[in-house]
Amino acid sequence: MWNTPQNGLGVVLCTVVVAILLVIAGGILDAKYHVIRPLHLNLSASLLSAAGTLVLISTLIVMLVGGVAGGMIGEHFHWDIDRDAGA
Repeated sequence: MWNTPQNGLGVVLCTVVVAILLVIAGGILDAKYHVIRPLHLNLSASLLSAAGTLVLISTLIVMLVGGVAGGMIGEHFHWDIDRDAGA
């Protein structure tokens, strides 16, 4: 009837695609307009890479669990609605 855990996974995948597009756009805009350079951040590339990787992994895990859990909750909600409606 509803394949809601997979719908939650689909939402996660769409979010990842949009995030990738935003990262590409941010890289292009920063290369053209130098938005970050005036901040004078003294951070090493390895520190930024490690922090970015940690944030990426934790965000993907939270999105995946949240998307699938939300889909499962939605599935139970729809089953209850159909049961109450006599369908």
